Amino acid sequence: MLKKITHTLYYILFFVAPLIMSSQTTEIFEFNKMLLIYLMALLIGGVGIIRFLLQKNKRISLSPFHLALIVFSITQGLSTLFSIDKHTAIFGYYGRFNGGLLSIIAYSVLFFVFISEKSLSFFKKLLFISLLSSVFVILWGLPGKFNFDLSCGVFTGVYSNSCWTNQFHPDERMFSTLGQPNWLGAYLAIHFFIGIYFFIRETIKKKEIKNLLFQLSFGGYLILNFTTLLFTRSRSSLVSVMVGLIVFPVLLYFSKRSTFKVPTLKKYAVLVLLLVVPILLFKTGIDKVDRYLPAMYSPKSETKVSIKPQKAHPTPQQKINVTDSLDIRKIVWKGGWDLAKQHPLFGTGVETFAYAYYFTRPIEHNATSEWDFLYNKAHNEFINYLATTGFVGFTAYTAMIGMVFFLFIKKYIQYDSVKNISEDKQFDYSLLILSVFVAYSTILITNFFGFSTTTVNLTFYVFPAVFLLRPSDDGEVYPDSGTNIFKQLGIFATGILVAVGIIFIISYWTADVNYSKAENNFRSGQYSQAASKIIDILKYHYEHVYEDKLSLAVVGAALNDTKKDEVKKLLVLAELYNEKAITASPYNMLYWKSRGTILFNDYQINSDKKYLVNAIEAVQTAERLAPTDPRVPYSVAQYAVQMYAEEKDKKDTYKTLALKELDRALFLKSDYIDALTLKADFLKKVGKKREALELYKLILAKYDPTNEDVKKTIEELSN
Repeated sequence: MLKKITHTLYYILFFVAPLIMSSQTTEIFEFNKMLLIYLMALLIGGVGIIRFLLQKNKRISLSPFHLALIVFSITQGLSTLFSIDKHTAIFGYYGRFNGGLLSIIAYSVLFFVFISEKSLSFFKKLLFISLLSSVFVILWGLPGKFNFDLSCGVFTGVYSNSCWTNQFHPDERMFSTLGQPNWLGAYLAIHFFIGIYFFIRETIKKKEIKNLLFQLSFGGYLILNFTTLLFTRSRSSLVSVMVGLIVFPVLLYFSKRSTFKVPTLKKYAVLVLLLVVPILLFKTGIDKVDRYLPAMYSPKSETKVSIKPQKAHPTPQQKINVTDSLDIRKIVWKGGWDLAKQHPLFGTGVETFAYAYYFTRPIEHNATSEWDFLYNKAHNEFINYLATTGFVGFTAYTAMIGMVFFLFIKKYIQYDSVKNISEDKQFDYSLLILSVFVAYSTILITNFFGFSTTTVNLTFYVFPAVFLLRPSDDGEVYPDSGTNIFKQLGIFATGILVAVGIIFIISYWTADVNYSKAENNFRSGQYSQAASKIIDILKYHYEHVYEDKLSLAVVGAALNDTKKDEVKKLLVLAELYNEKAITASPYNMLYWKSRGTILFNDYQINSDKKYLVNAIEAVQTAERLAPTDPRVPYSVAQYAVQMYAEEKDKKDTYKTLALKELDRALFLKSDYIDALTLKADFLKKVGKKREALELYKLILAKYDPTNEDVKKTIEELSN
């Protein structure tokens, strides 16, 4: 009974995880998938512990991969211990969630319980369930290609693509229920080679009508999968499939199962030729390749989209010169490498890249179209681990991957015939581990140009189990030895832990839903309502992200309040929650900028210069944490300009500071129009009219030729 429950939970997890999403949460896709994984890992782990307690002969066998995974998990724990932000290291960056220590533990539990089943048939069924889920993912996303997005229909009641921001265009780059085109592409690449396993398996069976239908079905799936992958315009995913298509037949050719080699390779060749058709029809999205393809189909001109996720709500369209994503990635990788050199042992902490990247962010980033984006990942899983978990964590991570390659070679290349197993079953097993290995390898390629997501990590951690199974493994029967007082206590304690975990997951989801509502209030200027909601949330779930937002909401409410006593209380409360957020995450430059904003608002309300001085000091702290972000010295300059107007005795001090910080901002980003305008205005204010005039002319000629205010100022200064 418990075994059946375990299997069912795995089936539910692999089928539902790729599909689940909700518009009620702050992040529509990954957050809901991550919580489902937590829930299923909790239930599966709980059932696994109870089954272990009830076993008559308790045996624990650890393979080299078990040890590699355990060592990797320990390094993640050590990185968390020495992290610059322990809360983020445990739960993951808020907005991404996947990758924190808690998620690593969840994936590890899923692997350990899965491999304890020692059932090859269970693994095959799980593959089929996962493949079936990918069919629904594809079918859900395809209408969006024709401006009939089903997600928009569910979220807003309007079946079009209008509910997405300007960074998301399902008609140009599909993302379905996965959230981003590259995430969908990586997911499809994995399942493409799982589909190949089922396709080839049917080709070697007897030629019966039923088998022929299955063969056509899986062949049709492969073409549909590949076509959808082209619709994602994910270059890394397409490259991973192309590499896999080359590696697969090469390894198949060297297989010792010679009986099925020739007919299988023939069917495989036919399949590859059929895949040329969607390439000719829809092209690859890679200019260097597409220029040599005939123009059989002219899709809508594509806009390269940002890799930063957004909430599903309309926003005005705007044209920008978008920097190629690979060029941006190279810059981020450089910053990640420099970060690893700064923190070589255990890194800055699991999943802390969002805050730590500012330490070493290359100046070149300011020349890209995403200069003002927050990068919460290195967009290279290997560099991400290197930067956030150091050379210790990176070595453990790559060793775990290396162990998969070792096990594959041992099973496939050096594999000898198994007694009492028919040759077709042996070939089926060889085909299975080959397909899974190539599918696993696509993850390494897509992760090299991106980062892992929940659905990809499910396969990354669970699929290596197949390399520890044998063709004869069909599940072990563990005799029940009955219960005693100690076993009953163990089962009771397990039940309590599972119940507590479920309560935590429910409160986590509820908190995020309410936080999403609070953010909507905040964006619409309803600061009191936003603050009230967040205060209620913090009573049952803690996030320093909530405290930071609360501090800004409270000071916003104070600006709108006319009662002096209430305003004072609100200002004290805002500073209190900001201090709490900074205490929890002292290296988060965003929280120091929030502090500057709060203190500046204190100054506006109280007209007390000490708040302005403190605001400058707070943002200067942010500047030390983010020395290449031009927005930070610009903020210091804004406050210094205000102090120049207030001060009588230290005008020269603040004039020098303002100009120094503006020059710093413009050194970091020469086309920073806000800094140029502020500098021109300030130069005019301090009497340096000639210098101001030159800057205004530069702004008009190069950056903002239609600005009427600048034109009038130029005329005024020219007379």
